[in-house]
Amino acid sequence: MTRIRIYPIATDSAGCFVQRLKMPLDALEANYPDEFEVCWTCEPKAGDGDVRSVVLGQRIMGNGTEGDPRWLDYCRNPGIMAVYEIDDDILDLDPGNTVPYSIFTPNRAGTIANIAAADWVITSTPRLAIKMERVKNEHDPDRWDCIMMAPNCVADGSVIERPSGGRDDGLPITIGWAGSMFHQQDFPPSLVEQLAAVRDAHPDVRWLTIGANYLGWGDHVGWGPMDRYHEALLRMDIGICPIARTPFNASKSWIKALDYMHRGVVPVVEDWGQYPELLCGYRAATPSDWASVLTHAIKDLRAGWFDHHAIAERAREFEISRQIGRWADVFRKAAQ
Repeated sequence: MTRIRIYPIATDSAGCFVQRLKMPLDALEANYPDEFEVCWTCEPKAGDGDVRSVVLGQRIMGNGTEGDPRWLDYCRNPGIMAVYEIDDDILDLDPGNTVPYSIFTPNRAGTIANIAAADWVITSTPRLAIKMERVKNEHDPDRWDCIMMAPNCVADGSVIERPSGGRDDGLPITIGWAGSMFHQQDFPPSLVEQLAAVRDAHPDVRWLTIGANYLGWGDHVGWGPMDRYHEALLRMDIGICPIARTPFNASKSWIKALDYMHRGVVPVVEDWGQYPELLCGYRAATPSDWASVLTHAIKDLRAGWFDHHAIAERAREFEISRQIGRWADVFRKAAQ
């Protein structure tokens, strides 16, 4: 059997790194030790007859802070298969999403060149895969079919199933949100007003934000390592996933809802984009439905009418050991 040696190029050390590099690559070595080897600190080099070399570049921009001048050299090297990994549509950011827009948009042309030069592209969602097919087709019509998809996952054994009975422990229900400083667009004044109305109507409900705080009330846990984030999620009963209806968000994965679900948190999501593909929870059909849907969720949790077993079972479908075969297929194809 020809071994496949993977050389990752990381561009961050937070959630995307854990989801798109560390977790799947560690699982590849653990599940297929005779087939895959991951070189985290080695300089990529061409393979030989017994080893195929694959460079995995995470969201490499054309230049700037997340650029890598070696990328195009790897793409041109016939002894190295270059795989470009992308989890967000950084080619189509809305100016209202100011921080990522200022980072990625000035480098858009160079990023497209990096994607076009890759031998393969791996995405996290079907809609992002369609977008990447268009990019490849425009620059290399003979290689539009080199797009593959592997989903975001959770760690094995990390799924927690909470009791489905009503709240009889005397503790208040906690509604929370977790995310980075790139989500101001997802919290327009109209949404914050609805959430404030729920807060005022249910003064016994607690509120928690993790990472960034777009509410201005409740408890807050600052951003930190992923294990701290997952531990803080245990304080929530209901997790909200508002999402602005922009082209960028249309390709976004449902990882926030999955993060909630695998820690036993009931998700309430915007019924838009790719969230409906995953959900075992509550949906706000329109942006004006948040107050009523949250009120319904609070009532159900108090009465014990929500099936926590269902969200735990759905989350277990995305434990990395259950999905690692899809990741393995990506690199097998890349190394052919």
